[in-house]
Amino acid sequence: PICGGREWARLGRAKPRWEKLCETDWGVRAGGSWKEYRRRLQRWRAMQAVLVGLRGSGSPAGICGSIARRRLFEALEVLAELGASPDPLAVYPSRVPALIRESEGAKTLLALLDDESPHLLCLAVRCLADLAADDDARQELKENVVRRGALVRALLEGDDVEVVEASARMMLNLHAAAGAPLL
Repeated sequence: PICGGREWARLGRAKPRWEKLCETDWGVRAGGSWKEYRRRLQRWRAMQAVLVGLRGSGSPAGICGSIARRRLFEALEVLAELGASPDPLAVYPSRVPALIRESEGAKTLLALLDDESPHLLCLAVRCLADLAADDDARQELKENVVRRGALVRALLEGDDVEVVEASARMMLNLHAAAGAPLL
């Protein structure tokens, strides 16, 4: 039998279907729904647009205007969430390293280490720690971070516990043996 419009709509929004899609595409193990999937997809697209728009900007800290800073903040939040995914092999979390390479995002994240906003700084360090777990990005990132030794030391010795934790994880991932990153 062919499904009618209402039946198709009901099947299309069936909770088990969206839970499975949220798990395979986003690495989310619980609470997946049609609305949650759409929300994550919208945030992914917005993050992608911000990173591509910055395209390796060496001065994203110079972004002025509350809307632009808010979009940057939201993009980094999404990037950090994807980096912390319980399943890094899920569709979207697995695309992050390629997106970072294509948009020269590491350069942008490194420039954000000089930002005065503690929230942007913390997100940038968390994203760099996740990026340092990627074998392909590790060596170049390591060279760039080591050149900024005084700044890294200040991050590790700072008062903000979240920044210190993310900085320590970044350094451990940068100096870890291949295949043994701390996620």
